[in-house]
Amino acid sequence: MKDCLKTAKLLTLSSLNCRSVKNKALSIADLVTSRNIDILVLTEIWLGTSIDAQVLSELVPPGYDILHVARPDKRGIGVAVLFREGLVLNIIQSTKDGIFTQFEHMELSVKAGKTQMRLCIIYCPPPSGQNRFKATMFLDEWSNYLDRLTTIPQEVIITGDLNFHFDDPTDINVRRFTRKLDAYGLVQRVTGATHIRGHTLDVIITRENNSIINGSPSIVDPCLYDSRGKDSGDHFAIQVTLDCAKPQHSKKEVTELCYFCARFHRGHQIICHLIMYKWRCR
Repeated sequence: MKDCLKTAKLLTLSSLNCRSVKNKALSIADLVTSRNIDILVLTEIWLGTSIDAQVLSELVPPGYDILHVARPDKRGIGVAVLFREGLVLNIIQSTKDGIFTQFEHMELSVKAGKTQMRLCIIYCPPPSGQNRFKATMFLDEWSNYLDRLTTIPQEVIITGDLNFHFDDPTDINVRRFTRKLDAYGLVQRVTGATHIRGHTLDVIITRENNSIINGSPSIVDPCLYDSRGKDSGDHFAIQVTLDCAKPQHSKKEVTELCYFCARFHRGHQIICHLIMYKWRCR
């Protein structure tokens, strides 16, 4: 019981390839609040049009903020992070800097109370003739990125979707990637399928002797639905508890409006009622 109470007070980090926030913004916001997530990393956000302001207003729950980086010359990509007020996140480096061409990223300094860490969000699109991405070129750039990142004294967490089948240790690119992690004293900690087709594509990477992750990452169904109540998304969410305290709430009264929708799950219709309620943050 004491362990459960202690864990409930620790900061929760989750990571998800949402395959567009535009048709499921309210559902993602519900994921954040229902699972009491403090930091939610999103890849493949698909922002970059005139409706973004409306989408963001639905995506960001009360008491949260967002940072996002789109890739202006590509459709269907971009990364973001939703985080609870009280946490301090600042972008150190991102795709906009044009340093790397084979993957998208957003590197952030994170301050949670007395704890400081570096959070690195990575998205590597699957190679194709159209996008001209190549696994060998990615691995070269990845080494250059890690050369600098691993000199940082703070704890480092790398998360996102790399589109490698980490469930297949015989895959040549997985073997090359793993060898590079070994060389830098890093470990990929997610085990189990993170995609509906049974593959492990999404990662949480830390130093081998890290002291920031409390326990092993878990894989959860994010239960995402579009505006018509249909299942939407092909990735599971990764969730992990960090060994630092949740931020204190500001002293303000919050009113939350829960939307009404019809959801369909395994052939059954589930009705979510319209509820308005208030609570006072301490």
